[in-house]
Amino acid sequence: MISPSRDEERKDMSIGPERWRKGPVEVWALRWDPSSKEGVVAMLRFCGACGLLPGDRLRVKTPEGQRDAEPGDYIVRDLRGEFYPVKPDVFEATYEMVGPRRAAAEITD
Repeated sequence: MISPSRDEERKDMSIGPERWRKGPVEVWALRWDPSSKEGVVAMLRFCGACGLLPGDRLRVKTPEGQRDAEPGDYIVRDLRGEFYPVKPDVFEATYEMVGPRRAAAEITD
């Protein structure tokens, strides 16, 4: 097998993936827990773009269209005030808590 020259290796690397880090962006998030009335009320106060579906699911209006969340998913409000459902494994691998819990009515930014 012929090994590629250094120039060929550099050329191949110019079209490969790059490594990125998610910046220090802070978001608000609430885990969807429909097991109690308080959990449902808290979510509906937090997420004005959410609606209840049968089977304890939640419909979230996102800029890309409607997406459904399952119990345990996190609903994230980004810097633009838009909402997104995020699966727990992805959320927990991506975000770290930086502030205390607040009532939905207290969130102004």
